[in-house]
Amino acid sequence: LFKKIKLLYRASDHNYLASKFHEFCDEQGQTIIIIKSNHGNIFGGYTNIPWSSKNGYRIDRGISFLFLLHTDDKSQECPKIWGYKDGKYIIIGAEVEHNKQEGPIFGKFSDIRIVDRCHDSNNYKLSYCQGYDYITNGSTLCGKSCKEKEPSTVNYQMREIASFVVVEY
Repeated sequence: LFKKIKLLYRASDHNYLASKFHEFCDEQGQTIIIIKSNHGNIFGGYTNIPWSSKNGYRIDRGISFLFLLHTDDKSQECPKIWGYKDGKYIIIGAEVEHNKQEGPIFGKFSDIRIVDRCHDSNNYKLSYCQGYDYITNGSTLCGKSCKEKEPSTVNYQMREIASFVVVEY
C-alpha cells in the first residue's frame, strides 16, 4: 500500500491554513490524513486521489478508507477501519471533495471535513465529522457523539454531524 511515506504538511507548522495544506499537498499522489480532535480522538482517511485546489468532488475508484486509531470512548474498539471488509478494501466513503478554501474533505456527505484555521474554537465555521451515519454505524470519528445533542451537534441537511476543533493534522 505505502511504498514511501513522507510528511507533506503539519497543520501547526503552517498556522492551520487550508491554503498551506494545498500548497504542500496538491498533486502529491496518494495521501493519508491523520487528525487529532479536541475530544482526544485520533482518526483520518486515506485516498489515492491527489488533492487539488480545483473545487469539486472526485470519486476514488481505488483504495480509500476512513479510520479511527484512538478514542477515550470505552464502548469502541480501536483501531477501526471503514472501507475494509473480509480482507479486502472496498469503496465506502470513496468520494473526496476538493475545495481551495478548506483542508481535506472525505466522503460523499463530508464524513470528515477540515476547515481553514481549524484549530480556532472561535472560528465561525468548525470542522466536523459524521457522528452517526451509514458508514460508521453509530461510531463517532471525531470524539463527540451526535446522540448527545450538545451545542456542538447540528442537523445539517437531515444528517447529524458533530463539530470539533483540530489539535493537529
